[in-house]
Amino acid sequence: MTFKIDDTTESLLTQLIALTGHKFGDGEMPDPEPAANEPYGILYSIPGGMSYGSMAGELENATVIYQIKIVGHTNSQCRKFQQKIHASLELSWFSIAGCMGPARMAVGGIVKEDERTFVANDTLYMEITQ
Repeated sequence: MTFKIDDTTESLLTQLIALTGHKFGDGEMPDPEPAANEPYGILYSIPGGMSYGSMAGELENATVIYQIKIVGHTNSQCRKFQQKIHASLELSWFSIAGCMGPARMAVGGIVKEDERTFVANDTLYMEITQ
């Protein structure tokens, strides 16, 4: 069985945008770029994960890993956006293509990247089936 990771990624991006009201990019800056003081996110697919299946070689389930880079212009803005993402994923996991249950999240701390930018990098683990 072939997993349709692109479908899951596209579905996850759609959910993040719809539920947070902010722009997200797929491995790059959102297009169009956000306004100067607007927070945004970037979703990265991380190589690795695991797949599970029967002895006959049929893949049934997989764990996919994403990094969500959260960018804000103040520490508070970044933290609020981060919390909004977590709440959105907890409430809407069933709307993500192939997702079998709530995603597990490894929360990254917020760091000051430069004079106008604060960043958090959270890691998201999702169990999917196709």
